Amino acid sequence: INKPCFPFATILKALEWTIVDYFSLDVEGAEEAILNTIPFNDIHIRVFTVEFAGSGSHKEDALKLQRLRRFFAQRNYTEWGILGKTQSFPLGLDVVFYNL
Repeated sequence: INKPCFPFATILKALEWTIVDYFSLDVEGAEEAILNTIPFNDIHIRVFTVEFAGSGSHKEDALKLQRLRRFFAQRNYTEWGILGKTQSFPLGLDVVFYNL
């Protein structure tokens, strides 16, 4: 089944929204690609929760977490913490960043 798809920024622009309070991003691996489409100069998202785990490899999950930390630090976000730490996911599942 094919469904129309639009970049996140296009949807926000159509709604005339420039501020988003909370954005939860969990798309089973494509989080970084989606983040790279957001024009952070035009849209201010105050809080992000982003899934980084689930690749099946703790090493890959750790590398993705490092990339996300770098990405958000470059945009003046602060890491609030990690959610979902379990025995199966010792690094956690999601990371929360904020820029209020």
